[in-house]
Amino acid sequence: MANTMPSLPKTIPIGKDHTMTFLDDPYWVMRVHIQGNDDIADIPPHWHDTHDEVFRVIKGQIQYTINGVAKTYSPDDGEILIPRRVVHSVKSFEGVEVIFEKGIRPMDNTKELFFRNLFAQGKLETRLLPMAQIGSHFDMYPSLPGNLRWLEKGLFIVLGKIAGTIGYSLAYKDASTRDA
Repeated sequence: MANTMPSLPKTIPIGKDHTMTFLDDPYWVMRVHIQGNDDIADIPPHWHDTHDEVFRVIKGQIQYTINGVAKTYSPDDGEILIPRRVVHSVKSFEGVEVIFEKGIRPMDNTKELFFRNLFAQGKLETRLLPMAQIGSHFDMYPSLPGNLRWLEKGLFIVLGKIAGTIGYSLAYKDASTRDA
């Protein structure tokens, strides 16, 4: 089953000269290409309640911090599993080009929708209310001091609902939001 929604672009910008390409692959959702310029990719600590993440580095190096342990990964590391509910973050290195692929288990089309919403402006969404709306709709929650998962999830769900009430809306809610 193809992940990419037919009428949307297969590749989207996610920062200065950085791209994300959605793959027609039953195992890998997307391929990220970070050029290695001065625009560093830096995804803050977060976790997922309903799915595991799997990634592999195709070219270059990237740092993942998983459960508080930072490690630099390269193609030699193969596939790396991040179990659901485990806090993780991602950071690229200035001057280092990296290409990596990411998948989820169990596989579904929500991860593509999540990333399309997260980067709908051509860069990472960083405003709290839109981020909460995207995260709570697509299973991504922030890691806050104290590691109280119920509080982190509850906070994003409430803030996500507030965001919708005051006029924020997801760019892509489901497959029915495809361009004609």
